[in-house]
Amino acid sequence: MRIIDQGLDEQGNRISIEEVAEQYFWKINPKIKKPDRWGEDIFYKIGCLINRLEQAISSSTTYVHADFYKYLLDKPNKYRLLKSIITENAIQLEQIFIPQIESYLTSLGVDIRSDKKYREEIISILGYESIRSCHTQWLVDRLGIKTCPYCGIQYVLGVSRPGEKKVLCELDHFFPKDTYPYLCVSFYNLIPSCAFCNRLKSSSVTSLGTYPHPYHHNFDQLFKFKADPQDVIEMIIKGKKAISIQPSFNVSSTPSIDKHFERFRLNEVYAHHSDIAEELYWKKYMYVDSRIEELVKLLGNSLGLSKSEIERFIVGNYVEDKDMLRRPLAKLMRDIASEVKLIAK
Repeated sequence: MRIIDQGLDEQGNRISIEEVAEQYFWKINPKIKKPDRWGEDIFYKIGCLINRLEQAISSSTTYVHADFYKYLLDKPNKYRLLKSIITENAIQLEQIFIPQIESYLTSLGVDIRSDKKYREEIISILGYESIRSCHTQWLVDRLGIKTCPYCGIQYVLGVSRPGEKKVLCELDHFFPKDTYPYLCVSFYNLIPSCAFCNRLKSSSVTSLGTYPHPYHHNFDQLFKFKADPQDVIEMIIKGKKAISIQPSFNVSSTPSIDKHFERFRLNEVYAHHSDIAEELYWKKYMYVDSRIEELVKLLGNSLGLSKSEIERFIVGNYVEDKDMLRRPLAKLMRDIASEVKLIAK
């Protein structure tokens, strides 16, 4: 449940999220490397967003006014607007491009909210279904995540057999595609998520000032998981085993993280994992300082493990900020382990 601020290249090396967005643009717009005689890149006809827009402009059966597709394509400026819509971050989309595009639609006399046929055609021409079916795994691989960034509990994975690939996740639109169909394939608007979170969020309207965005907000700064102090006392004194988990919100944060918890029902969901807090308290009693020192010497010298890897062994999950989306429940386990001083975080 940490901000996604980096990705991976094809070799698994860390790159900036901006580089991943750039690669994504060319992934959905494959081009011939050799320029034509006018010095412009020639784009392939199949599976290419730019060519779909060009075909929509010349089609006599297009329901939407061709001027809107010309506007999105922005060919005289070498596709500058289109590329911005695809690759600019969510802040730019919300503050600059949504108002700009909405203003243009108004000038055409189009009410995009009330015309379902209009919205469906835009989504179809921009090729969302193709991207969902063909590029979801690519997105997950390039982001280097294995866990839903909304809940931090469910896996988002791809499984493969010879000739067959299945992706165990869905793509959520932070800005709903029913409201903003022209952002349906924008990189920063596609959030790989578990089915549960995607269905809970559905098409509800979202803004960056109200809800955190996985690419822009550091969830670690917005809240921490803590064990209920009274439950801990009763465990120590009475041997009580059930320890409740409570999120501690940063009340001064913007956006408000409590709305995120309410939307995805995270209080109720995390309540089912109270046994994890219990086990981490057990580990605290087992891994006294002297035993941890023994492990550091044994695992460090024998296997060459780093301090964070040894802490990962003790906790049973990743503990570094950059790894919070590599395994479900990592943030919960790291926060509780830090609270009981099982690890130094």
